[in-house]
Amino acid sequence: MQRTIKGKEVSFNFGLKFIMELDKAHKITQEGVSFGAGLETTLPMLISMQAPSTLVEYLKLSNKASAGPTLSENEIIEYIDSLNEQEYVGLFDEVTDTLREVPAASLKIKALEKAIQK
Repeated sequence: MQRTIKGKEVSFNFGLKFIMELDKAHKITQEGVSFGAGLETTLPMLISMQAPSTLVEYLKLSNKASAGPTLSENEIIEYIDSLNEQEYVGLFDEVTDTLREVPAASLKIKALEKAIQK
């Protein structure tokens, strides 16, 4: 995924490197064993567009996982704040659609959407 932000062409990579970074930020400990649960704990908020902070985190970590210029969290927040409602919803959709193209994420998205439909 690419965006022009503050005149810079910025890349966002939602592949395995992104998922590993997300897992580092969202660990669950069960019976003394810790494991990453990044997608499991954040996807519901991303898909439902309920948490702008989740969008910020996804953009920050996916930008970190890509080659090219990196943005600070503040720059990402300023960018999101500059969007109108249609662009804001479109950004959530674009991130979700991009994740659907990543095998490690698409299976979790399908399972989540199936559970939501029940």
